[in-house]
Amino acid sequence: MPEITMTMEELQQLIRQEAERAASGKHEKGVNADVAADFLGVSVDTLMAEAKAFRVPHVRLRSRYIFHIPTLERWMQEQGLRNAQGAGASGLKGA
Repeated sequence: MPEITMTMEELQQLIRQEAERAASGKHEKGVNADVAADFLGVSVDTLMAEAKAFRVPHVRLRSRYIFHIPTLERWMQEQGLRNAQGAGASGLKGA
């Protein structure tokens, strides 16, 4: 089997493309933390910490965390409305 190599830029571009595809509805069943973090504009470490603390919507199947892009979009809209109304932040720090 041939070895696959790619630069960091190529990897980042691939993740961006996956996030765009996820946002366009092509990932209806869910995405992994890499794609979800890129979609949200946060690090994977931040996303996982917030998911483990039950502050960001996700599904856990054994050791896998799965994120649904349309649900994350709705969640972000709700968080934005709460913040605009002064109800305080209850989501990702810095988002």
